[in-house]
Amino acid sequence: MTTLPLINFSELEPEDQETETKDRAYWIERSGLVGVEIVDSCLNIIHEIDKRVTLNYNQSYIGLTYQNRSKNFALFVPKDTFARTSISLPDSNKWIELLSSRGFKAISIHKRNGRLKFRISKENIQNDSKLLSEIFRESYEYRFNS
Repeated sequence: MTTLPLINFSELEPEDQETETKDRAYWIERSGLVGVEIVDSCLNIIHEIDKRVTLNYNQSYIGLTYQNRSKNFALFVPKDTFARTSISLPDSNKWIELLSSRGFKAISIHKRNGRLKFRISKENIQNDSKLLSEIFRESYEYRFNS
């Protein structure tokens, strides 16, 4: 008898997991309006880079699509007062000190995939939209050029 190895699905990234499609109302009910509005503000910043990018509401996260295809250069999980954000970057380390110095919270790099993880608050949107634009642009270019 051949034994097959078990697959640990918890090791999959959110964007790699099969997840049920949801909508904006689901996320407002789940996390509150403030967190969803922060994600909306992030999309407005991303639209400065490319207006064709849209939000893709899933059960586990809010991702991004480009021309109806998943392009999750940034992932969002809205919470009651912030949005947990995960971004693909060529060099996440260079952003850690910069984000910390501007008051962003819970900054880390995922050990397996190198994604930069941090929280975005309403204050970050108001005070640091230029910085967010820079980090989203770098992530967008990295994802679309790799």
